[in-house]
Amino acid sequence: MSAKQSAGGRAQAAGCSVLALLLLLISLAVSAGVIVVALFELRYQERIYPGVYVGALDLSGLTRADAAALLNTRYGPGNVWWPVLRYGGKVWLPAQADLGVSVDVDDMVRQAYLVGRGRDPLKALSQQLAALRSGVVIAPAIRFDRAQARRYLSAIAGSVQAPVREASLRVNGTRVEIMPSQVGYELDEPATLDALETRALAGQGGEVDLIVREIRPIISDISDLGQRVERILSGSIELVGPAGAPKSRWVLLPEDLASMLILQQKVETGGQVVGVAALSESALLRRAQAIAKELDRPAVEGKVDFDMRLKRLVAVEPSQTGYRLDITRTVALIQEHALSQSRQITLPVEILRPTIDTNNLAALGITEQVVKATTTFKGSSEARLNNIKLASARFDGVLLAPGEIFSFNKYLGDVTAKEGYSESLIIWGDRTAVGIGGGICQVSTTAFRAAFYAGLEILERWAHGYRVAFYEPPVGLDATVFSPAIDFKFRNDTPNYLLIKTEMNVEASSLTFYFFGTKTGRTVEMEGPITENPINPGPPEYQDDPTLPAGVVKQVEWPVGGLDVTIKRVVKQGDQIIHKDTFFSRYQPWHAVYLVGKKS
Repeated sequence: MSAKQSAGGRAQAAGCSVLALLLLLISLAVSAGVIVVALFELRYQERIYPGVYVGALDLSGLTRADAAALLNTRYGPGNVWWPVLRYGGKVWLPAQADLGVSVDVDDMVRQAYLVGRGRDPLKALSQQLAALRSGVVIAPAIRFDRAQARRYLSAIAGSVQAPVREASLRVNGTRVEIMPSQVGYELDEPATLDALETRALAGQGGEVDLIVREIRPIISDISDLGQRVERILSGSIELVGPAGAPKSRWVLLPEDLASMLILQQKVETGGQVVGVAALSESALLRRAQAIAKELDRPAVEGKVDFDMRLKRLVAVEPSQTGYRLDITRTVALIQEHALSQSRQITLPVEILRPTIDTNNLAALGITEQVVKATTTFKGSSEARLNNIKLASARFDGVLLAPGEIFSFNKYLGDVTAKEGYSESLIIWGDRTAVGIGGGICQVSTTAFRAAFYAGLEILERWAHGYRVAFYEPPVGLDATVFSPAIDFKFRNDTPNYLLIKTEMNVEASSLTFYFFGTKTGRTVEMEGPITENPINPGPPEYQDDPTLPAGVVKQVEWPVGGLDVTIKRVVKQGDQIIHKDTFFSRYQPWHAVYLVGKKS
């Protein structure tokens, strides 16, 4: 064997020795480890492994009985381990039963003991090692009854809660009383229950603050409202009307104002709620309406006459000034003045002044007779006389303002038997007939002639269908009417009032219209009558009249020929022509008419 071979053998033998030694050491270490583990397991065979906690309580190495005893000490009724309640300087110590808290000690011991134990040895050893290194914390087996805890909180809530109180104002008579606001407090039961439950389930005691919400009043300061109410009730409000009114003074006493006072809440733009004081609109409206009943009255037109003996205008019936209260404005003024230092109100009253004010007759400008016109009705029947009398009375005292239009039919009114008119002969188409109101055209013709000669503006005039002896001479100055289609109208185009007076003289068989005013200096020039196209009347007509004795014949119409008549009028004011009129009349021929008495 060579030297080289001898050295290799020795090296190989040395390597085997080291390996054998290493294996021996490993074997010894494993055996020692097994022995150590076996001894550890033997030591904790009936004990809780190290590093096992229930909550903050270390149960390492305790038997189950010892662990139960320790847990009972910690969580038993003799040790207040559960949370207590506090608010401000007050503390509440509820019993476990009050909060519905209960602890299962056996379950906690069982869970602690099972840490590191199980059918899988490797898994069990892993749990034991984890407990040794980092610890294993088992949550306390605690139950929390929220319903019971809520009942307890509800029972003590009255000790911390306080109702919110809004600032308020009360009027006692006329005295203002202000009640200040009060902040309210309310127990937040759900939030407090959550805090209790968290602490209880963690097995932690100590103090839990009651969670109380502060409730701020919506209206906390009503000092401005109080000042406003005090201003309203600070004194009486005097209401003053016109001196000539039926009643001119009313007083609203502070007691009256207090009875009308309304206090309300108002939300401003920013969401702030403020108190508002005002007087009731409906109550003020009723009061204003009551004042109006005592103050209001209509204007009454005066009635005047021209005393022809004294030659001046006189009052027949006095006029009366009227008053009308503006109710809406009155309500607004009372509201305004109730908050001001000015406690007197001049009522908004409309003065209704009569057009005919008998206290100022000179303003009418009626100082003299302007014109008069007369017609005759000789030979008229009693019925016709009655109708003339009734109709002419309607125009006695008519007063026309400057610029006013006179309408004959307007002042005449209804022509009926109910109004006292009689049946008489009237012109009906192309014949004479018996009807209501015969003779009224005597009145319209007289009125037309007065307006004609007064130089007034004639607006409407109609001629009769045939010539009537009562209205002549002159021919062509008659005016017929038949309401409502045929009217006679003129305008008072003078700067002053015109007063119309009528006078019926039965003995003289005359009717006169007087116009009183102030003479204008007008002149009236008449051309005519210009007659054309004459036509002879036809044969006479006889009509039976049962009102006449048998055999009696009475002529009621006389034959008149037909004729076209033109009358021209020129009215001047100095050299200025102010009216230039042509009045044309076409009269049909008319035969004689006789009434013949006949036995009925």
